Amino acid sequence: MLELTSLATMKLMETLREHTHDPHLAIRITVNSSSRSRSLDLVLDNEKSGDFIVKTTAGMNLLLIQSNLAPRLEGYILDYEEAMNDFTLEEMTRH
Repeated sequence: MLELTSLATMKLMETLREHTHDPHLAIRITVNSSSRSRSLDLVLDNEKSGDFIVKTTAGMNLLLIQSNLAPRLEGYILDYEEAMNDFTLEEMTRH
């Protein structure tokens, strides 16, 4: 499963609070198929059947990942890069 750093979790929570007050919405990771690099996008969405869900410590849905995308994110870490003011996805290094 995709892992999140504490900074990424904090920034996702801030983003969610800034863009919606609807408790049913969370942030979904999607693949931008129109991009040549097939980059990931973050969008607001409702939970769908089969989603993998990352919850906040308070139990609210924070991050939604479609079941067909989750295996492709196995071994990756979602972080937030302050200098870029953006989220980054890095493959975990194996030692």
